Amino acid sequence: MSAAVPLHVGLLSLERWDGVWRRNQHLASQLIEQGIVDRITFVEPAAWARAEIRHPKPGVTTVRPRLVLPRRAGGLRLLAQTLRRGPLHDADLLWINDAPLGRWVARPDQPAFYDVTDDWRESTNTDRVRRRLIAAEDWLSAHVSTVVCSAELARRWRQRYGVEPTVVPNGVDLRLWEHGEPVALTGRSPHLGYVGTLHADRLDIDLVLDVARSPAVGTVHLVGPDFLDQADRARLDAAGVGRPGPVPQSRCRRGCVPSTYSCARIG
Repeated sequence: MSAAVPLHVGLLSLERWDGVWRRNQHLASQLIEQGIVDRITFVEPAAWARAEIRHPKPGVTTVRPRLVLPRRAGGLRLLAQTLRRGPLHDADLLWINDAPLGRWVARPDQPAFYDVTDDWRESTNTDRVRRRLIAAEDWLSAHVSTVVCSAELARRWRQRYGVEPTVVPNGVDLRLWEHGEPVALTGRSPHLGYVGTLHADRLDIDLVLDVARSPAVGTVHLVGPDFLDQADRARLDAAGVGRPGPVPQSRCRRGCVPSTYSCARIG
């Protein structure tokens, strides 16, 4: 499959392009490899440090823009102007993960869709951050042509905005799952595994501790990037919960994630 005309997609991501691949890296790579789009500008979260541009693979350019002003002082509007005049000036399609930034980057004449990765208004945030997010989603619901999300988020968006989002289910690479070979896990069996981001807003630490202390459970393993605070890490360590860290993309190609799951009684 190939694009009828060269297509440039601008992606406003909530995460960096690093060695631990998440959905955005997989999707972006397949769009390029299958010839669906010509090039992707992957905009990483802004930082106070100097702007950075990289080319992690053919067809993909990552941009980490510099945040010149605090968000509360108009920093997102200024950043949006820089992106619209610079790396995204000729983007044919805007793929929005970062709603507060996307609200200012989107142009009236530019097709755009909001890819709702989670209900971030339910996460732990300050009132200012939550108000900024809700205002951005209010605007996007009225101005972008397409919203994509999970079935549960689609229900919430219908209730909040009266729009009908496109539901996109999760997917897996069946080839890796069919050929994943078991690997030895440390600790007592039976093993229970979780593979994903370790974040207090997504991981119920109290529930994990209750499961780990159950007489029927040997060892619980939490595999993935760790964004927990020191207090939660200490509680997990005291209960013998394993935190082996993330699985780099170089190991994913060899089926390390399916191999980890295949060793767990429940994954």
